[in-house]
Amino acid sequence: MRRSNIVLCGFMASGKTTVGRLVSEATGMPLVDTDILVEESAGMAVREIFETGGEEGFRRLERQMIARESARDGVVLAVGGGAVLDPRNVAELRRGGVLYLLDVTAGEVADRVGADGGRPLLPEGPGEVERLMSERSGPYLEAADVVVPTTGREPLDVARDIISDFRSRSEAT
Repeated sequence: MRRSNIVLCGFMASGKTTVGRLVSEATGMPLVDTDILVEESAGMAVREIFETGGEEGFRRLERQMIARESARDGVVLAVGGGAVLDPRNVAELRRGGVLYLLDVTAGEVADRVGADGGRPLLPEGPGEVERLMSERSGPYLEAADVVVPTTGREPLDVARDIISDFRSRSEAT
């Protein structure tokens, strides 16, 4: 089966939305950001969804959006930082997409997000960021078809690497 979607996954602040926009602009493939779809569906910001429905409520909406959007053909999907922790999401995304893990260090996350980045699951302090990243590293690596380093790199360079890899895979099928 031809996998025609580019799926961007990774830790918060790894660059999924930024790189996704660049990939979308360069390829003409529409960008679908599942966090934005979840917000639109709920009529509130991700932070508010976590406050009112908890992480479980957010993840339920996220699963619905991933199931719907991964069935599309020829899109760039930027999924939330915890999306690929759920094997159901990974299965849906993998059906039609190549999963690119945007790999980032804890220090880079802290630099990108700043003191209060409005992220509901952003732990306090670099030690907590490292702990959460360590917990997620196994599932992230299992889900990924390709690991793309982002630390210290320009988003455009990351986008070019992804496009190049995706095109070579498309030509091979």
